[in-house]
Amino acid sequence: MRRAGGIVRAYCMARPRRCDGAAELIAAAMGAMAPDLSKRSRARILARRVVAELVAEFERKDQLEIALTRARVVLGNDLALQLALHPGLDLVAEYQRERCDRFKARGFTQLPDSEWRAETQSIAAALEARLAERLRR
Repeated sequence: MRRAGGIVRAYCMARPRRCDGAAELIAAAMGAMAPDLSKRSRARILARRVVAELVAEFERKDQLEIALTRARVVLGNDLALQLALHPGLDLVAEYQRERCDRFKARGFTQLPDSEWRAETQSIAAALEARLAERLRR
């Protein structure tokens, strides 16, 4: 069997592209902010809003609230919520992976409510920093 070489090998090494819809949403959200802010500041602000929506999504328990949130996504007027749930950015999986890794690291033990909230804030801060860097690029 022949190994991939040349241009095929180069394409196999390429980083996956961001989903087109995500790039447009990011551009719209960044464009809606004050123009005097730097790109880094706008990325941090947007990342903070997106991660707040992501965490809120995981904390929703009421079925009516969940349905209303889905309606907000469909209406399309809340860019932070759309970005938080956008499959191209895959923030939901990133959040779940981080939560699962921490669960494994502490030996599969459940946390009390106060420690759970502290861990949630820690995960949100880590996601916020990574997302801000992604948005800045």
